[in-house]
This record gives sequence, structure tokens and C-alpha cells, in this order.
Amino acid sequence: MRIDKLSLLFFWFQVCWKAFRYVPESTRWSWSRLGEIMSKLLHQAIFITTLLTGSMKVTAEPVLIGHPEINVNPDLTAVKRLYLGKDKSLGGKEALSPIDVDENSRVRPIFLEKVVDKTETELRQYWSRLVFTGKGIPPRSVGGDEAVRQWVATNKNSVGIIDSALVDQSVKVLLNIK
Repeated sequence: MRIDKLSLLFFWFQVCWKAFRYVPESTRWSWSRLGEIMSKLLHQAIFITTLLTGSMKVTAEPVLIGHPEINVNPDLTAVKRLYLGKDKSLGGKEALSPIDVDENSRVRPIFLEKVVDKTETELRQYWSRLVFTGKGIPPRSVGGDEAVRQWVATNKNSVGIIDSALVDQSVKVLLNIK
């Protein structure tokens, strides 16, 4: 469930306003009392909103996607070997082209931790070493998750990692990365 701070703040304002309507008439229209009550209610609303939204963590759920015509069932080790340039396929006969996860993507930290098991710096050093020695080239980078999905949908032998929320009929989920 995704709740943004503004809608939660608006909800608490409505609750506070309804509660304020039941304050006795004699104290309700005292402007200084009104200011005190609204100030307290607003501070409580902001505190509760911050508390609730701070505890909600929006996490990405990365999935390995491929063109719908790709028929493989890879495991995490095969995906790691493909993204590190050690293999050209995921256990099938056809060579696959991995598409790199954008550095600004929400799935990037999970990709680094679960798939390649390297930090951002270690991965850059790894590819710099391979490129310098002529032993490999890094996966193609096409941009954000939307661009990766579009690229994989239009290029038959490509795979990419995106947030599961962006998966549609144009691509096939090959592996859930958890």
C-alpha cells in the first residue's frame, strides 16, 4: 500500500476539524483558544504522519525479464555469470544480451547485493579491468526501468532487470529476485 504524506496530512486535518466541531460553543469561538486547539491538532497530525510514513518502507521487487520468445528458467548463479560477462546465455542455446540496471533505479541496490554480489565501486573496477585487458565489455545501459522494459520487448535476445510493478504483456518474467 502506498500512501503519500500530503494525503495522510489531509486525512488528519479532516479528523481534527471534525473533532473541533464538537468543542463546546463557549470555548470554540475564542480566537486564542481556537489557535491553541488547531496548533496542537496540526502538530499531532504532522507527528503521526511523519511517524507512519517513516515506518513505511517502499521497496522495489526486482525481476529478470526477457523477450516473450525466450524459453529459459535461470537461477541466480546463471544470471550473475551473464551480468559479469562469464557466460553468454542463461543455460539455453541462444546467446543473450544483458541490459544493465540504471544507477538511479530503485532496483539497483538489490541488483548489486543479490545478483552480482558487489558494491557499485567493485562492479566499476571489475568492468574497468576486463575492458582494459580486452576480456570483455560491460552490459549495455539504456536508461531507467521503462527504457529497459521497452528495449527487452523489442530486442529478441535481450534480458534486463526492472521493478516488478513495471512488468506488462510485452515482456516475460524469467526470475523473481528476492
